[in-house]
Amino acid sequence: MNELLSEVIRIRVTPSHAARLGEAVALSGLSLSNYIRRLSADDRIAQAPAPSRPIARSFAGPGLLSHVMISKYLDHQPLYRQCQIYERENVSLSESTVGDWVGGVHELLRPLIEALRRHVFAAEKLHTVDTPIKLLAPGTGKTREARLWVYARDDRPSGDTTAPAVWLRYSPDRKGIHHL
Repeated sequence: MNELLSEVIRIRVTPSHAARLGEAVALSGLSLSNYIRRLSADDRIAQAPAPSRPIARSFAGPGLLSHVMISKYLDHQPLYRQCQIYERENVSLSESTVGDWVGGVHELLRPLIEALRRHVFAAEKLHTVDTPIKLLAPGTGKTREARLWVYARDDRPSGDTTAPAVWLRYSPDRKGIHHL
């Protein structure tokens, strides 16, 4: 390790073509930057490790995943519509890719959801509601009735200091096999 670092060079990378060192390339208003080091001993180039991502082998970072999930569940934007919105900004995403991201986020949240379920069901008193919801029956153009099971613990009126919590479970019908 004679001379450790001779220079730091900023490069821009696009998927369509290779960029020259120091060349700024715009991709629909977005650009990706990598920082590399040129080692002087044998003129090798070492690239910094890629940033960690929540979902393995995915380029989606936490901000993009949060945006997709909020758009889906809070803004009620279906995935195909989100893909159309991104396409208007010249960012092409397939519905299957975005669907895989949603599934990946669900897997990441599974331990948190299970801990919440255990906390709710550990209560001495449990409040529950069986809520009917309309579900579109594919191919018929009609709706059928599904269920949303709501379980809550809240013993604050009794002087308990344990945190209140709610756990929800979807069921396509009212059969008892689905609700726990």
